[in-house]
Amino acid sequence: MEEYTAREEYQQEMQRRSRYDLLFDFLRAAMVLVLVVRFGGAPLMRYLDSQVQHVRDRLGEAAETRRAAQEQALAMIAQEQEDRVRNEELMAKRALKKELVEEALRILEADYAAKRTPESEAALVDKFVEQMELVR
Repeated sequence: MEEYTAREEYQQEMQRRSRYDLLFDFLRAAMVLVLVVRFGGAPLMRYLDSQVQHVRDRLGEAAETRRAAQEQALAMIAQEQEDRVRNEELMAKRALKKELVEEALRILEADYAAKRTPESEAALVDKFVEQMELVR
């Protein structure tokens, strides 16, 4: 068998067969391609068009979602700014009330210290005892 396969005619025949096999493989692939393009081209194009449209729709939705998110972020920033302003106003009002109450207490304390007499102290003690008995 080695002697037969080593012959020049056998080698040439094997090369010819390889070329024919290669040619037929090429023709088979070309025919499959022709059939796919001829009969599958329109459905394939419709499928690709639908996929392109789907991607475009999703891009549009993403852009709309991004725009809405940006508006929402701006609204949240504006709301936070309003809340901070209101909080600062409340803190200023509380500080002002605290100062007013402290000033009123200082004035009252100074007035009490200036007008304090043993008789007024006794009257206050009597009034306190009277109110404690009402609570019992």
